[in-house]
Amino acid sequence: MLPRHLERMMVPGMATKRPVGRPPAGRSPDGSPVTVSSFPRLTVIMERSVKDRLEALSSITGKPAYQIIREALEAHLSALPGEDRRLVEAQATRMQEHRTGNVRSAKR
Repeated sequence: MLPRHLERMMVPGMATKRPVGRPPAGRSPDGSPVTVSSFPRLTVIMERSVKDRLEALSSITGKPAYQIIREALEAHLSALPGEDRRLVEAQATRMQEHRTGNVRSAKR
């Protein structure tokens, strides 16, 4: 008797082809699942040694590169003085509002 998973492969029409590779999913900062393909793309130029270390860290930790970069950015921001962090967050909020069309009018 064949194992169940092999029996299904023997019956015509029963076997379903699964896509190759890992499904395109990640986690948002709050931990909820998201589709990575919905993330905006970013192209950066970096030294080969930096890219090699990023890929090695990704391989060893099992984390995708975007998550390692996000964590590094968050660590860098948390090390900034409070006023600089507030300026960065205010600018990022304005950029997001502009992108989504939720631009607030200037107070007069």
